[in-house]
Amino acid sequence: MKSIIASATLVAVCICLLVGFTATRLHAGEYFIYQDAKGRLIISNQKPPPRSKIIKQQTLPDTAEGETTLVQ
Repeated sequence: MKSIIASATLVAVCICLLVGFTATRLHAGEYFIYQDAKGRLIISNQKPPPRSKIIKQQTLPDTAEGETTLVQ
């Protein structure tokens, strides 16, 4: 009986860790640097429209209020 409880607890902990890592990843922000159809350079956190040339795409973690992040 104790091994069944231990196994169920281990499975529950693994599921909680998996959900935690997934939730952390979902809060990351996706940023784009692209050139639009008119040739303007745009930096945005929204997907570029069709016919735009993506120069750089990067996923960065969101920061808490007042927290800064150094990005290279």
